Amino acid sequence: MRSCRLFVAASIAVLYIAGCGQPETGQAIHNKATKPSVKESISAKFSGATVVWRDENGKPLFDASLSSVSVSQSDLKSLGGKLQNAKVGLYKDGKIVSRMSAGWIEADSTRREIKAYGGVKVLSVENGAVATSERMTWKSKENKVYGSGHVKMTKQNMTINAGTFVSDTSLKNAKLSDVTMIFGK
Repeated sequence: MRSCRLFVAASIAVLYIAGCGQPETGQAIHNKATKPSVKESISAKFSGATVVWRDENGKPLFDASLSSVSVSQSDLKSLGGKLQNAKVGLYKDGKIVSRMSAGWIEADSTRREIKAYGGVKVLSVENGAVATSERMTWKSKENKVYGSGHVKMTKQNMTINAGTFVSDTSLKNAKLSDVTMIFGK
């Protein structure tokens, strides 16, 4: 019975992190065995996964291919996921604008945010700009990327080193702090 509950809860967790969310108003979960009790915590690991988030109109917000994903759920409203060795597409208005890669990404499907760490790199598909840092957070609702820790932004023959940065998802407009500029290669 416990393994069956774990499988059902893990399946719900994967669907939830992939953007399926909770049941619509009027729907109910009839099998009480799929709900973990307050004292239980359910977790699962998957390998070679693909995750896609879509907005309310079905347009993609985020897609990821990864070597493994760990999801955990303590109740139907609280879900988290860690994506290992992830390659991620970041979208605006249903169009991919940047690609991110990182050692680890924590995905929050409820807030539509990801936190990346472990050698994070973002490449703008639109203008070729590249941002790297130790840590980054992408907030899809704000269309913003936040980076900190040994920030480096490069475009053509100009490199900017900084302590932190905030940019739109396509890396067109960025604000940097503690800046050092390097011209040429």
